[in-house]
Amino acid sequence: MSNTVNTMEQIGPMLDGAVIGGLGGLVNHLRRRKSRDWGQLFVAVLTAGFAGMLAQLVSGWMNLDIRLQFAVAGIAGYGGGVLLDDIVTRFRNIVNAGAGMLEEKVERAANRGENHG
Repeated sequence: MSNTVNTMEQIGPMLDGAVIGGLGGLVNHLRRRKSRDWGQLFVAVLTAGFAGMLAQLVSGWMNLDIRLQFAVAGIAGYGGGVLLDDIVTRFRNIVNAGAGMLEEKVERAANRGENHG
């Protein structure tokens, strides 16, 4: 029973972040889209909820005040898919830059080995 309670204590804030993020996405969709297409609205809210959940997880990990966590989740939800796309692009650039640096180190080490041999 205590494992179930512990799990719910961990999942609860994630769900809160998803709901608040979803509301941020709903606000964005209603403000910016003239179309009332239910499919677009569903995708926007679902994506915003995911962004809000991730934002809540990160801000919780950073030990931010719970009110600030929810504000960050709502803002992330408002940014939705555009925010997620930007974060993924930045992350790929960081990984690629790190991979490039690693290749340079390996090449330098190989060159030093050739010069000493």
